[in-house]
Amino acid sequence: MSEEENVEIVRRWLEEGWNGKNVDLADELFSPDFTAQGGPHGKVSFSDYKLYVQAALAAFPDLRCSIIDLIPAGDIVVSKVRVRGTHTGKVQAVAPTGVEIDTQVTDVWLIRDGRIHERQNSEFDRSGLSDLLNVDVMFRSGQ
Repeated sequence: MSEEENVEIVRRWLEEGWNGKNVDLADELFSPDFTAQGGPHGKVSFSDYKLYVQAALAAFPDLRCSIIDLIPAGDIVVSKVRVRGTHTGKVQAVAPTGVEIDTQVTDVWLIRDGRIHERQNSEFDRSGLSDLLNVDVMFRSGQ
């Protein structure tokens, strides 16, 4: 796949998956052996990553990812995204706080054979989010 095609895969996930709230798009774009590491979920498998996305979208129903930059480097795409939303949904026994988040997230995505195999988070302000919501923000599978 070309670098442009790899960028388009990541763009689709951010715009159609996150912004479009189409978590099932992951079944098309991600490899079954996908792993994600970093951010508020630690290291997770494909199925747990989908649960994490569902939980985040439930907690922040108006969540929007604005792409700042997508930088290709062979099989790697680095994304820089501004994430905004309001905590109006209950998730993991945390009641809605009405707190608005506005943060930047940097991820490194590994694309092989037209599918996302890995996502490594390199910038996510978990402690800042925890402070805003007054809870320890850490996704736990099945919650």
